[in-house]
Amino acid sequence: LLPMPPTPAPRLVVLLLSCLSPTRLCALGSRPESPSFLRRPHRPPALGAMLGPTAPTGPRAAAHRRDDAAEAAAFSNAASAAVVLSDAHVPLPSGGTALLSCLRSVRDVDGDATRRFLCSVPFDVGGTGRAPPPPPLAELHASERARYMSPSGEKVAVLREESVRGGAGTRQVVEIWTESCQRLYRRLVLPAELHGKVCHDPGWFGRAVWNPQETALCYSAERSPLKTRSFFAADAAGDGGPPAVAGGQHTWGVGKEERWGERYADMSPLLDLYCLSVATGRVGRLGNVPGGGEGTRRTLGQPVFAPCGTHVAYTAWNAGAGPGDARRLGMTYCFQRPCALHVSPVRALLDALGREEDGEAAAGE
Repeated sequence: LLPMPPTPAPRLVVLLLSCLSPTRLCALGSRPESPSFLRRPHRPPALGAMLGPTAPTGPRAAAHRRDDAAEAAAFSNAASAAVVLSDAHVPLPSGGTALLSCLRSVRDVDGDATRRFLCSVPFDVGGTGRAPPPPPLAELHASERARYMSPSGEKVAVLREESVRGGAGTRQVVEIWTESCQRLYRRLVLPAELHGKVCHDPGWFGRAVWNPQETALCYSAERSPLKTRSFFAADAAGDGGPPAVAGGQHTWGVGKEERWGERYADMSPLLDLYCLSVATGRVGRLGNVPGGGEGTRRTLGQPVFAPCGTHVAYTAWNAGAGPGDARRLGMTYCFQRPCALHVSPVRALLDALGREEDGEAAAGE
């Protein structure tokens, strides 16, 4: 026999038992049967021992339910208290009372959405020390993107994004409410062939503004992209627009554009200015801008009417108009971008939009 290394006692016992036949194993016990440690089945531990203590019942269960309800209520109260106030506006006071209006946004935890409410707070400006109680909050419809109060507070423009019947996409609608925002004066569907999505970004690129006379609005919107087609596709004729650029869908500056990055990844990098006439509902593009308007490589935003109402001041960001200026990623956290302030007259454009004529107004001035 070859020498074997020392084996621990338990392993040696198991080794010796494995060499014996079942008859020899039965002879080892006091009775003609297998030893107890061989015939005893393995029983797993109880499920309660694995999972810990069982759920409480009776009065303890009711107490646990009350604690869960209290925690859920506390969380809902904390979530509803984390509100965002935006679009605050105070019109010119008439008499001794002024009205502060703003949007109050709060997260809907259960619905995984954001609910918005119109908050109005009257306050005393005449020194009487008395003001009417504030009205209750009014929840805004989900289709409403923004609202723009006129300087006097008598009119409001509501921008909506509605679904087209039949599932054919969405459309942008502007509603003009007059008589202290109580009567719908005009409802206008913005022409999709004139521009893209209206820009509503109070924190950076700006929002729509009223002129002092409250007869027109000026806003920035995404420039309509150029039509492109494949080299192997026939050009669509008879649509009345410019011909499609062959192979332009993969050309830089035609079908491909570098955007402003971060939260502006879904917005077109080129914005133009447009004016809307309240009386006629006609829309026209502001053409007398740096670079010539539609072909310029600049982003126009933050429009503001001059006190006279005949000029518009705005900001123009360089979006590739010169060499080395195509890099424009990171507008949110790195906003040191080449830009300049400009002023353009809009009297001729507003006069053309105010005339009742068929079709949309062309780029003015």
